[in-house]
Amino acid sequence: MEFVQTSPETKIHLRLVKESSISDSSPLLVFLHYWGGSSSTWYKLTSPDSPTSLSARYPSISINNRGWGQSTGPTAESGATGKDYSIAPLAQDLVAVLQSLATNEATASIAKDNGIVLVGHSMGAKVALAALEKLSDDILALVKGLVLVAPAPPTPLILPPRRA
Repeated sequence: MEFVQTSPETKIHLRLVKESSISDSSPLLVFLHYWGGSSSTWYKLTSPDSPTSLSARYPSISINNRGWGQSTGPTAESGATGKDYSIAPLAQDLVAVLQSLATNEATASIAKDNGIVLVGHSMGAKVALAALEKLSDDILALVKGLVLVAPAPPTPLILPPRRA
């Protein structure tokens, strides 16, 4: 599984790393990048070539959000949402990816037996939190952990007027 189609114009690219030496009890780590990042953001934690990689202990998936990396997204105004790259559609994409992980041959047994841990950095943390509200009960039961790395504020910051 390299891509998950989440809408007619959106295809989410995934990078799966699963080494044969991984314990049968290790949860699947799902990495979500910040605004402007990509699945490569997590290279040092997910690549078997990196000395700081977690890949020898945990299977992992790094997601490229719509419009980043090899993922595609809406490019023209269409329907009610048009070119929407806000948190809500990114969260809906994550929901579709998690549903796919629970049924895909390469990841279903890990997700169902050991669970999933979502790891979100900045905007990725907001996406993870928003997706949790949208997950069906059976998929939500697979989520065993949530790691929020420097999470973005839940709402835009309103700064005071500049003082003269």
